[in-house]
Amino acid sequence: MACGVPVLCPNYACFPEIVGTSSGLLFSTKEELASKIQRIFDDVAFSAQASTYVIKRAENFEVRKTAAKFIEIYEKLVGEHA
Repeated sequence: MACGVPVLCPNYACFPEIVGTSSGLLFSTKEELASKIQRIFDDVAFSAQASTYVIKRAENFEVRKTAAKFIEIYEKLVGEHA
């Protein structure tokens, strides 16, 4: 995602949280997967939009940002129990 490659994911478990439910990149059936793959190749506007979207979305999963949030939560919990 950080490289701008549209990532198609199944619409279950943690995947909607990762790619976002409004991304147009989730699929529920193999037919829907095939259709979305074809759309990425055929629809230049959709492909460009998806590329821009996943780059922005990937920023939510940057390692330093995630680590900082974890430390913030940990310090809050430790402070409450000290």
